[in-house]
Amino acid sequence: MNSVSRTPPRIFLVLIVLAFVLIGPGEELLFRGIIQSRLRETFSAPVGLAVATAIFAAAHAGSLSGPTSGVALTITLLFFPGLVFAITYEMTDNVVVPAIIHGLYNATLFALAYVSTVAG
Repeated sequence: MNSVSRTPPRIFLVLIVLAFVLIGPGEELLFRGIIQSRLRETFSAPVGLAVATAIFAAAHAGSLSGPTSGVALTITLLFFPGLVFAITYEMTDNVVVPAIIHGLYNATLFALAYVSTVAG
């Protein structure tokens, strides 16, 4: 039995709301509004985006468990949605847009986890 299946389903419903209210906005304010913006002051756009995205993906390591290879794979996979958030911020120069996309992304993952847990 994995950790998702042991999680009470109602937790995922709370997380769906938090994805829009705290997680997406909070992470995007930090990683795009501060980190990516500061990196862009020093480096070119591609370098700033890549480094901010790598930091974003690596920052999630603390919330992951399991074998090192699984954690490394998850961090690698997180690079891609992070890159979408970074490019969106670069294109719009508005942190709200990637925050909404990030919230939608996380909410979708939490909704799928909810369905998986309820459906067994």
